[in-house]
Amino acid sequence: LTEHSPLGEQHGKVIGFVGGAQDKDGEKGKRTMVWAWGSTGEEKWTADIEIGMDWRSLIRSALLPITTDFFPDSNTLTREYNVQEHQLSGLESLNRELRTIVERERAAGGCEVTDKDCHRVLYDALICQRLQRGFQIVLLPKELILTSISASIKKAVSSKLLSTEIKAETTLSFSPHYHRVILTDTGIYVTLFVPKEVPHCSPIPEYPYYFQVPDSATYTASKTT
Repeated sequence: LTEHSPLGEQHGKVIGFVGGAQDKDGEKGKRTMVWAWGSTGEEKWTADIEIGMDWRSLIRSALLPITTDFFPDSNTLTREYNVQEHQLSGLESLNRELRTIVERERAAGGCEVTDKDCHRVLYDALICQRLQRGFQIVLLPKELILTSISASIKKAVSSKLLSTEIKAETTLSFSPHYHRVILTDTGIYVTLFVPKEVPHCSPIPEYPYYFQVPDSATYTASKTT
């Protein structure tokens, strides 16, 4: 398709130039633009280009929103989840490394870096790492989340949280897994809500289906679990 083609004007994409055909006197015609595109709209045109199905939509996972508004109630947490709580250890050695990084970033300002600054940087890093792995931030009032987990959390770590002020907290979810990260003046606390193991005797259903590959006139039977 040339630049004067109606189809080229509507659907094509300029990707380069090709030489025109030779006339009867052997002189080469004027170079003109070519409109062409690949099956996904991203490939450069070649003589061997093939038009077919874009399989990326079948093999790439969906991008979920960064937030969600669901959290299990107290009965579900008690019945179906194991709760693990711990305080982040090794902060002293981490603080030394973080202090160097933060001081380097604040070199122009000349502000003194405290342990609280290092804790905040580490707290933000824990949140970002989970978001990079596909976690979603639970956007629910903190009172509702605290009511749901009050009957499940252990007293050992929770009693420490009652005696100190919570500076920041974030609850995240990844499928049935939930993490609660809390920042205080004394450190960082993490609560993990892990689903209880399903008995191995539970049946695993199979789902049969038929699919048709490109350039095939028939369907192929397959199944998945």
